[in-house]
Amino acid sequence: TGYSLMSRSNSTKLDVPAADLDPQSKEKNGTMHVCDVAHSLILFVEQLIYKLKDSKERFENNPGKNGALKVIDDYRRFQTPDDTEFEVSYDGPTGSVGYAGGRQPVGCRPFFDRLSMKKTDLDNLAQNVEAFSNFLAGQNRDSDESGGPSTLVDRLAELVTKFGGALETPEHYYVSTVMCANGNLEFAANENEDNNNNDEGTAQRTRKKPKQMPLIPPRTKPHPHREPNTCTFNKCRKLGQNGEVEVTRHGAFCDGSTPKWEAFIVLRLLNAGKLMEDLAESCHSVVLASGTLSPIDALLGELNLLPPPPKPIENKTSSPSPHQNNPYTRAKLNGRMQIIPKPLEASHVINLKKQLLAVSVGH
Repeated sequence: TGYSLMSRSNSTKLDVPAADLDPQSKEKNGTMHVCDVAHSLILFVEQLIYKLKDSKERFENNPGKNGALKVIDDYRRFQTPDDTEFEVSYDGPTGSVGYAGGRQPVGCRPFFDRLSMKKTDLDNLAQNVEAFSNFLAGQNRDSDESGGPSTLVDRLAELVTKFGGALETPEHYYVSTVMCANGNLEFAANENEDNNNNDEGTAQRTRKKPKQMPLIPPRTKPHPHREPNTCTFNKCRKLGQNGEVEVTRHGAFCDGSTPKWEAFIVLRLLNAGKLMEDLAESCHSVVLASGTLSPIDALLGELNLLPPPPKPIENKTSSPSPHQNNPYTRAKLNGRMQIIPKPLEASHVINLKKQLLAVSVGH
């Protein structure tokens, strides 16, 4: 946040190749100031914060089976584990939408549509993150310091990269918002508010303690340098080294209470072939070794290493070659699978007829 308050000068200019995507902050020579780059990152994070805040409110106010009341009731009846996650929203590979005479899978794209995020936005943001990361790396070299903002920017860069991949091929991803108890479900159920401050009893010592995570007000484009409000609650203020009370700026949403629920965004890739495709394009050789790679043809199918099926033979009188549909021969056409010598394959896959017994045990 402090970097977004820096003044503009020649010493705070960063080289950002995608700066022309942001006409309000670009320079003629393709540079942006540190404050503008940091502000774009803050706006991105705040988009996600408001998405999580909305999901959290929907979860807490939902009286149905997917709401907090039902979760607490199930906890009291069945002793639900504290680390159980509860899904609030889901955007996955199901469904399709019509396009100019055809239909294409939607995948997780509605999640980005609701946030008004486009591929160009994420590409621009990725350039900003890279430029800001280089700026922090230079500062760390000069001051011999590590960690801190650099670690947060590295995580942000990873998140932006994964979001960009998900938006590029949304049919292979799903995005969901999930809720989890802050610390433990006993605290979320208002059953141990007084006991969370002491360590009496084995059960209390083994339970995870809640975290205090107040929200901050938004720094929007009309008010890019707005300061968070000073928290007036004594439990949120602390004494400095000189004995004076340090000002804590949580924001207007802090009411001195500890949140009962945590919200997360879950992004998962459902097709391992997408990662293998990127890996195969950037490497000369890829070695796969494991005890569970059999059968090879199924593995190649899952990793998208098989080429398209061979074209039909024009001469109908000639019989097809016995190796035409062999997966190893087809993979050779693609140049991505070794066939000489033949790939090692352990025949340890169970025989369903001889080695698998399925029975029902009951009254």
